[in-house]
Amino acid sequence: MKGTATRKGWLLNAWATALLCVALVVAGNRLARSHFQLRVDLSEDQLYAPSPVGRRLLGELDDVLSVRAYFTARSRLGPVQIAKRRLIDQLEEFEEVAGGLMELSFVDPNDSAEARAEAVELGIQPVPMRAVQGTTQVTQDTWLGLCMRYRGRELVVPFVQPQSFEYSFLTSLQKLRRREDPVIGFVTGEGRGDEDEFGGARALVQGQYRLREVLDLAIGEPVPDDVAVLVVARPRQLHPRAAFAIDQFLQRGGHALLLCDPLDVDLRQGVVRPYATGLEPLFAAWGSRRSDGRVWDQRHPNAIRGRKSITLDGRSQDTRTESLPYPFWPQVNRDGLDAENPVTARIDRADFFWVHGIEGEGGAAEAACEELVSSSEESWIVAPEEALKLDGEWIEAQAFALAARGGGARRQVAVSLSGRLASAFVGGAPRAMDPVEEALFQAEVDRALGDGRTPPVRETRTSDEAVLSGEIDTQLVLFGDADWIRDGEFSSARNKLLFVNLIDWLALERDLIALRSRLPRERRIEDFLQQEREELGLLGLLRGTGAKDAEARELVELETRAQARAARRRHLLMASATGGSLFFGVLLYGAWLLATRRRAVRT
Repeated sequence: MKGTATRKGWLLNAWATALLCVALVVAGNRLARSHFQLRVDLSEDQLYAPSPVGRRLLGELDDVLSVRAYFTARSRLGPVQIAKRRLIDQLEEFEEVAGGLMELSFVDPNDSAEARAEAVELGIQPVPMRAVQGTTQVTQDTWLGLCMRYRGRELVVPFVQPQSFEYSFLTSLQKLRRREDPVIGFVTGEGRGDEDEFGGARALVQGQYRLREVLDLAIGEPVPDDVAVLVVARPRQLHPRAAFAIDQFLQRGGHALLLCDPLDVDLRQGVVRPYATGLEPLFAAWGSRRSDGRVWDQRHPNAIRGRKSITLDGRSQDTRTESLPYPFWPQVNRDGLDAENPVTARIDRADFFWVHGIEGEGGAAEAACEELVSSSEESWIVAPEEALKLDGEWIEAQAFALAARGGGARRQVAVSLSGRLASAFVGGAPRAMDPVEEALFQAEVDRALGDGRTPPVRETRTSDEAVLSGEIDTQLVLFGDADWIRDGEFSSARNKLLFVNLIDWLALERDLIALRSRLPRERRIEDFLQQEREELGLLGLLRGTGAKDAEARELVELETRAQARAARRRHLLMASATGGSLFFGVLLYGAWLLATRRRAVRT
């Protein structure tokens, strides 16, 4: 009886202790939730905690920010529930950081016809979301939109996601806080407003800035004073007066992005058409010029469809169309992107097409030249006509010839000039274009080109107009390529990110770059074979029928050695990971055995 009473008492005490512990945990959690807002973001990129930029922007609010969230309250999809919980946590953290100047409210359009009509009127629509539950796929329309109001201005974010939520929210807040959006001006082609291939570039910045087509520069109109950044994309035969207007815009302290590409490569027709941009006097005054040829990057070429000759049964030849490395399309990786500049610091790669190298130190005594983008060390300048040769044998032979010749070096693709720049028109401002004279000149140019003669040089008459030169600091970025951001297949996601970073940087919107750098990054798996090939000098040396027998055997041996070394590194990495796990397991087991023995000795 005594043993039974003792056991009952022990069980009662155990249950009472357990219930007391549960009560303490629940009470402690409620107390901490009410008085201690402690959250720790353990993600590698810190995507879910407010950034320093976010804390500063929210801390600078001087009026009430109203945020109305149109969220689906009851979701049948697990991933959506998790995402919604993260979004709510982030919104609540922003509300706390705002210090009482952010009013947060939630409404479910699925439960209220009035809320649904309000959301639809704002432009918020449900998005069909799918998830697998068991063996069935469940679909549900999900609302995850925001409406933000600040000082009489309203902005809608139709759909938000946890990974990019801070960027979407704070860029919208930045736009609401501005009294007016900065203006981005565009000059393309001959500067007459003709149809161009940069509609996608305009769309990239349209959400944060106002766009303006800058026209009539040739007839004497200046670049408008409210233009913050002037984008000059693929200028073609600009009139000297238009070049003067761009020059004086910079001399007034304006910022510019110049995408200059004085050659048009048409692979379908097999022609290369050179032309003058009209900005050559400006480049000369700045101490920069573009190379006459195109950059050939043997280490990091992109691929193109071309002809490849294959030897069959040791005798006959067959020509096939397949993907070939095309060194005229350099792929710039991290080693060619300035790691210190916020524009390029978080970009893993950018692609360029038939790019000219930028030569010279650039700038002047009072200006600084900074290299933003460059090709690899195995790069050469090759005649532009060679870009039309899409034959695998020729590409291989050219690769071996250039490697044997030596002289490979990094080539500047983009540079930034900042400071006080000398004007190209200190000798006098060009007069405005006379339409009749221009028509006669263009007719003479067309006749000369048709007859195979050298086109005439334009006669420029000057006026006594005042010319600004080197009086105010300015900043510009000069690219030797324009294809990388034009419409079509060339404009990749990385290139678009580079473009918007450049616009933000030149428009002094550095906060936007800082926010964009917190977006999820691509995680690359380390390629041991690629690294070993690079160390052995195999990258860019294309094997095939273009090599001599001895050279081919040597390359095969190097390739075999690279593969063996890469396999050895993979095995060592796997062994070290497995060995480390076993070591810590044995260590923990030994510590447990030691503690057990000590306890046994004491008893």
